[in-house]
Amino acid sequence: MIFPDKKLVRKAPKLESKRLFMRPFTLKDARICSRMNWETRGKPIKTIEQAEKYLKRIIDKGEDGYYLGVFLRETNELIGNLEFCHLSWYRDLAGELCYGFHENYWGKGYATEASKCFVDYLFRKVKMHKITADTNPYNFASQKVLYKLGFKLEGVAKEKNLDRKTNIWKDEYNWGLLRKDWLLKHKKPLFKIK
Repeated sequence: MIFPDKKLVRKAPKLESKRLFMRPFTLKDARICSRMNWETRGKPIKTIEQAEKYLKRIIDKGEDGYYLGVFLRETNELIGNLEFCHLSWYRDLAGELCYGFHENYWGKGYATEASKCFVDYLFRKVKMHKITADTNPYNFASQKVLYKLGFKLEGVAKEKNLDRKTNIWKDEYNWGLLRKDWLLKHKKPLFKIK
């Protein structure tokens, strides 16, 4: 097992896959981020100002993880985001994978392609021990992505999240993937550093 002597340098990578490239966000991305229908801390990002505040937080304060925009290689269009966060909770040995894509790009395999590239980078280059992910029990599309990547359902946190729209407590599915299992299945790198 790998135990780092010091905190990781959290410099987000620039990665490339077959159809996509992923790079750290900049403040210049605020305008396009405001059109992505994202939420941060349970609140929607609808304005450029809200997007700037979100981006400033993850860029300047070095929030606990890696935050990447996902772009189409062909058009340079922002279509989604990837996050790997909560590293300090696990002494920089594990973290949580999150992703979100604009609805115009759902069902085209982009979430799987981007996540596969990012997960491979995290296990090979950053040497993470484990990657976790959480889903809503009814988010079958997100569960399908995790299943394709090799994540295993590890448990259900009963009534963990309050749905602010309906005021009903919802369960959360907890998923996990170990580095050793990933490397057994994937012998060669699946990403290119841009």
